[in-house]
Amino acid sequence: MDRPSRSEGAIVVKLRLEDGEEVPLKVDTGGPETILDESFASKLGPRIGTKPAAFAFNLRAGAQGIYRAPKLYAGDTELLTGSQVYTVKSAASASQPGKGILGMDCLRHYCIQFDFAAGKMRFLEPDHLDTNELGEPFLINMGPQGHTFFDADLLGQGKMRFLLDTGMDGPFDAMLAPKVFERLLHQYPTIGPDLYMTVPDGRAASGNIFPRVSLRGQTYTDLWFSSVDLRPRRVKGIIGMRFLARHKITLNFPKRTLYFKCISSAPLAAGPSASQHQSVAPTGGRRFAQSVIGHQRRLLPVADGGP
Repeated sequence: MDRPSRSEGAIVVKLRLEDGEEVPLKVDTGGPETILDESFASKLGPRIGTKPAAFAFNLRAGAQGIYRAPKLYAGDTELLTGSQVYTVKSAASASQPGKGILGMDCLRHYCIQFDFAAGKMRFLEPDHLDTNELGEPFLINMGPQGHTFFDADLLGQGKMRFLLDTGMDGPFDAMLAPKVFERLLHQYPTIGPDLYMTVPDGRAASGNIFPRVSLRGQTYTDLWFSSVDLRPRRVKGIIGMRFLARHKITLNFPKRTLYFKCISSAPLAAGPSASQHQSVAPTGGRRFAQSVIGHQRRLLPVADGGP
């Protein structure tokens, strides 16, 4: 899998179409659908229709074309996908990698492991896992749209619902509901300036840097948490790539089980680019606002809002 650094950034896997053309896609456990850049539309056959594009943090992303799903391959293996694929205009860049999204309509068929220290994405046999080596298990609740939700007492505030979102590749470890965030502020000290960000649909997010927080008996350092109104309201937090990359994550979707194994309490140190490693086939960006640093106030990249 390709990532700009070991500590943060999107997961991009290089798949290919039936004609051999490479398709780099951002792996998104928070996205229900596989989406391709509209430049691939000419290879997808007749358009079935269109629908409004609605991403979690960009509800005004325009229209999506609807097409019959093409065959997608990881190496020589054809991946299982949904019956349809969607297209949207996007622009791959250093801060917004990939030419689309590999969504849960594909990922839900597989047992996938993200080994961030090794820079590998592995497809594993769901019925033959050595679970003793995978870390703490949590039940996955995929919901009606196929998102990766799980319920846990991560913050010492009681069990609540979180979205595990590999598509959230911005500067924060997690986005938390305001009341959850406020309780953390009363429990733990923060350092540095307050952080502010505006997501593409206009919602404001504020945040703080927590030098040390205890999560389920493990002390983590240098955590960046933000406060933002989340939708739907029953979701109390979105766990993003900056936090996930501290772990080996195993998502056994066929068995509805998620495993967390901490490999680093701090963000992974800079190391060899993950692009030097390969994803293992099965036997699934940020736009920047003007940067300003002022008295107790720092403006951050806007949150990712889709491809």
